Amino acid sequence: MTNTGTPAVWLDQAGSRAQQYFSEYSWGSVIFLDGVNTLERYSTGYQGSPTASPVSNVRTGSGTAGDPYTITTVTTLGSSGVQFTQIFSYVNGDRQILKRWELENTGSNTFNDLRFFHGGDSYFGGIDSARSWYDANNSMVYISNDSFAATGYMGFYANPATPASAYFAGFFDTGNIQAAAGQLSSTADANYRDAGYYLQWNRASLAPGARWAVEATEIWSDPGALQVFAPANDAVVPGQTITRSFSIQNFNAGSDVNAELALNTLPAGWSASIVSPASPVALSPLASQTVVVNITVAQDANPGDVQDIVLSATAGGVTNQASLRLEVAAIDFAISPTALDFGNVTVGNTAQQTISLSNGVGSLPLDVASLIHSLGAEFSLTADTCSNTTLPAAGACTVTLQYAPTQVGAANATLTFPFTAPVTTTRSVTVTGAGVTAPPVIPTAAVPVPIAGAAGAASLGVLGLAAWLGLRRRNKKDAA
Repeated sequence: MTNTGTPAVWLDQAGSRAQQYFSEYSWGSVIFLDGVNTLERYSTGYQGSPTASPVSNVRTGSGTAGDPYTITTVTTLGSSGVQFTQIFSYVNGDRQILKRWELENTGSNTFNDLRFFHGGDSYFGGIDSARSWYDANNSMVYISNDSFAATGYMGFYANPATPASAYFAGFFDTGNIQAAAGQLSSTADANYRDAGYYLQWNRASLAPGARWAVEATEIWSDPGALQVFAPANDAVVPGQTITRSFSIQNFNAGSDVNAELALNTLPAGWSASIVSPASPVALSPLASQTVVVNITVAQDANPGDVQDIVLSATAGGVTNQASLRLEVAAIDFAISPTALDFGNVTVGNTAQQTISLSNGVGSLPLDVASLIHSLGAEFSLTADTCSNTTLPAAGACTVTLQYAPTQVGAANATLTFPFTAPVTTTRSVTVTGAGVTAPPVIPTAAVPVPIAGAAGAASLGVLGLAAWLGLRRRNKKDAA
């Protein structure tokens, strides 16, 4: 790692060590603090002369799962008052690197329309030609070449708590140009190219004292034409049940495969099962398939426990696999309610309800990123004090949702709270409601009835039907 944060990576493949970025250091980050204003654009060095000024560059850790090797690089971005910290972590023997970046505004100016890019020019497996792909299931850009005996795929994907805003995978120089201009095209080129890839993250503003954290994983799979993709590692709590999506893909362009799926055996109290599809799975050339897995954390799991959920795919006697790493965390916050039901709401009317998030008493500060939602046309956020905030111990925030049905029938959505410290994870709230028609209005008929006048003479007045019927019932009772 250079002092400005440009990395180099080597991987042992087929008995030799191969660099994974072209010319060793053809990788890095670009930061825009003011939209696409190039006067507020900074880089770690690959995309031109480094404009991030080094402060410190330190390696710590022993390489174990509980104490990974970590390189922390701290730089400043010109005279902006923004400190840029990059943290890369690696567990010895793994084939992945956890990457985290933090932008902290230590100055007095508010920055708007921030954009952060990371990527570069690959040299995957020592070969300067690769296909490029995008896996929407895990929001991953990745590349593959035709040397399946030595390589699998090289990929890059954001943690769901800090989802990427755009991506690029294809000819490396196109990616460089797009990153330098401030916007990726969200395209992937499956033809063989001198390939590279990028991810892009956006944030609306960064006020004085605010911090923006982004987390992603870069991964290199085992060799083979049949490949397995795992979702991002996550933090869980004892007794929690989660659903995660893996993927499998046939990289062979000339033949079908039938993949047998299996999960690893877990310790007592933990469980995992494949929800769909049924095994074996038929994959045509270059085709992929989502694999949905349900996982339950042991009720007696302890904070700090780490458990890998391993999905294996076997075809033709060859097995490949990928792991989702779950770490049990001492999380002490509460979301209420965890499921929000508006019930029946008349079409054309609106209803509002509030969700609260509270940090535990004595807990570490809780960093909340921008809320993630797929609310559709009928649900909307009308108030939000949770996004991009830090809750102190015993602190709280609220979100108000509105339901305005436009048609009869059920509606549903999901609102996700993303957390970036003290752990990076997400928690989701399901939102439901039903649009109904208004009850029919029965008009009150006007009926002429005789009414005694003041002098006792009969006169004709008008009473409502209900009043007239009541009058008749009263007269009948008096007569009886």
